Amino acid sequence: MSDREERRRLAYRWLRRGVSRAEVARRLEVSWAAVHQWEKRRLAQGPNSWREKRHPGAVAKLTAVQRACLKKILLEGARAYGYPTDLWTLKRLAEVIRKEFGARYSLSGVWRVLRAPGFSAQVPLTRAPERNDRYIRRWVRTIWPEIYRHAGSTGATLLFVDEAGSQTTPNLRRTWAPEGWRPRLKVKGHWEKVSIISGVTLDGELYFDLHRNDITGTEVIWFPEQLLEEIPGKVLIVWDNGGIH
Repeated sequence: MSDREERRRLAYRWLRRGVSRAEVARRLEVSWAAVHQWEKRRLAQGPNSWREKRHPGAVAKLTAVQRACLKKILLEGARAYGYPTDLWTLKRLAEVIRKEFGARYSLSGVWRVLRAPGFSAQVPLTRAPERNDRYIRRWVRTIWPEIYRHAGSTGATLLFVDEAGSQTTPNLRRTWAPEGWRPRLKVKGHWEKVSIISGVTLDGELYFDLHRNDITGTEVIWFPEQLLEEIPGKVLIVWDNGGIH
């Protein structure tokens, strides 16, 4: 029972007993006009009209089972459903709901369906398809300490080198995923316009070289030669297993 219902119930009881409207208003700390409206309602609708009217609202288009099925489809990814990328958009999900369950939703309606189980629109993390997390963990535990000790014993400057480039595809994309769980988007590099090869030392010093064309093995060979001209002593480069390396 809500506080409003409780006040109205007490007002009905006291009014039936002949308590004045002004006294009821004083006891319940409400206006005289509110008590007047309650009295009119009691006389017109009966002694139980102090209860709030329940509004059931619109009937849900999707059952609990269908919502659970939709959640499973969403977690499996848009690519698994047949779309060319793993990005879930409201338009795509509206199509899925129509195909799977025969229900039609506006984009704002799809938004409300997704918000209920705790999904939100998020910018996914990009992830290379060849990434090997097990190898990375082994590298950090066993290989990297050896590289670090070798650089220290030989007095070499240690650099982490890699390449990047401006992309024609948009950098900002959003997809729907459970709140607190940022999705990862597997992408392949596609470089155009300007390419850059760069190296950063453990002290944060940055060395780089720009190219108008895609970086190949030739540019990779040139870059260490430039580093040797700028950095005194030995240079130890760490880079990934890319073919051009």
